[in-house]
Order: sequence, then structure tokens, then C-alpha cells
Amino acid sequence: EILEHAVIEGMVTLYSMRGLEARWRVMMAFTALCVCFHVDPAAAKAKAPKDPWEGDMDTVLLDNSNFTSFVQSQKLVMVEFYQSHCGHCRQFAPHYAKAASILKEDGIPIAKVSLDNPANHPFAQQFQIQGFPTIRIFKDTYDSDKNNPLHTMDKYDTEDRTTDAVVSHMRTLGLPPKLITSEAELESVVAASVKYTADEI
Repeated sequence: EILEHAVIEGMVTLYSMRGLEARWRVMMAFTALCVCFHVDPAAAKAKAPKDPWEGDMDTVLLDNSNFTSFVQSQKLVMVEFYQSHCGHCRQFAPHYAKAASILKEDGIPIAKVSLDNPANHPFAQQFQIQGFPTIRIFKDTYDSDKNNPLHTMDKYDTEDRTTDAVVSHMRTLGLPPKLITSEAELESVVAASVKYTADEI
């Protein structure tokens, strides 16, 4: 019916019309358009993707101002370099946060650095970051270069980005060595950890 009185070409089209009935019809049509295009804020929030980093209380947040001092103060620390729009980072986030909570009980810190922050971009070249997430492990061992403030750096390049994988790897590096008391146990450890052939180890 409204087309008998006006042609609506956008969200709001105003015309000068005669007669109360015509004005009323235009007003009702405009109200209907507003209802159709109304967005419920609560519904929009519910549809928004959940922040995968929400509730992460145990991962240490590092940046260019505290990175070196924190790493220097630790015997062992895992650091994730990530970006918030990265799909792999978002998938890994809850696993990493859970691993941080578990390893906190062992005294092994887990940290992260956001490359969303332009001030942290120099880390990309410093630690050969070519994709996300990139994970590096810094450890202060007996053979670490004492002139290197960041000790020894290892790459953690694996597709197994799960809580169990992170916890297992860091516990292997960080917990005290296990005392082997039998030859059978030694053979089991060697078989699981040392790759060798008849010609070479």
C-alpha cells in the first residue's frame, strides 16, 4: 500500500504529502523498517566469537619492557609469540592457559607475547618468527652462554599443540632428573629416547 504514496529508495525517504492518512501510512512504514533493521545488543554480543584468552590468569604476559628481565630471572620458561586474529593461536589459547595453570604448581612459568602490539614487532626478527603461534623455550643450563642474557634458546616446533604435550615437554626439561636403579629401566629409557642403528647413534 505504501507504494501508492511514495517510493522508498533507502532507509529513510521523506516526501511532502497531503492528507493525514498518507502521512500516517508513511510513518507506519518507516516504523516497520526500523523494527526490521533493529539489532538487539544482547543478541549481537551472544553471537560474537568468544575471546579464547578470557580467564587466563596464570600465563605471564610479557612485552618489550619486561621480556629480558623476566627471562633472565628464570631457569626455564616457555614463551608463545601470537597474534589475536590468528586462527591457530585462538585454537591453542585454552590449551596453553591450562598448561600454564598446571605447570605453575611445578614452578615452571609459561609466558606469552602479543605481536598485535607494534612495540613488540622487533621480536619477530630477533627470534626468527615467520608464522603464528611461534614458541620458544629459554633455559639457563650448565652449558648456557653466560654472556647471553637470554641463556639458551630452543625452538618448540610441533603440530601437537595440546595441554598434555606442553606439560610433558616442560616437565621433562624442568623437573629433577629421575634416578635409574636397574639395568632394565636404563634400557627402557634408552630405547625411548635415543635413536640409533648398528652403525651410529
